[in-house]
Amino acid sequence: MAVEETRRRIIRAFRILAVQNGIKGTIFRYFKTKQEIIDTVVEEGHQSIEQLGANFQSKGDFVSDMRAVAQLFCQYVSDHPEIIVLGNEVSNSPDAKSISQLDALIDNFYDLTFNVINDNNYQLAIDIDVFAQSFVYLCLGYVDVALLDENGFDDETFINNVGQFSILLSE
Repeated sequence: MAVEETRRRIIRAFRILAVQNGIKGTIFRYFKTKQEIIDTVVEEGHQSIEQLGANFQSKGDFVSDMRAVAQLFCQYVSDHPEIIVLGNEVSNSPDAKSISQLDALIDNFYDLTFNVINDNNYQLAIDIDVFAQSFVYLCLGYVDVALLDENGFDDETFINNVGQFSILLSE
């Protein structure tokens, strides 16, 4: 059990250091490679998104549900800022494995959005697939802009904008 606890502490420390310094640094003896640490962080990111989807409770109203999904996205980013740092660094890297891992995280958010709409039989002015893709990229764009802004995230404004976006596409 001591080895597993040490691994968990290393992952927690890596998350903090990744946000502060990026992913450059030494490889710990509890992981064979830096990639193994990244793989572990990304896998935990997948599990976290899957858990968000499993726990999602529909409000029975399209706009309210999309605002709730956006709120989950904001919470995810707040809980996993290292994923955003990894995404930004990997996007400038030729490492196909890391790119595909992060693409899979984006796919998880797409699936969550798509399933909320599909499971509730919401009728949209556009195809559900197109809406879900647009919604996810809206969320990702928000994060990119917020990272550039010295004031950081303004989740309330973002969630209100998602509500307006959802109203426009549900009519």
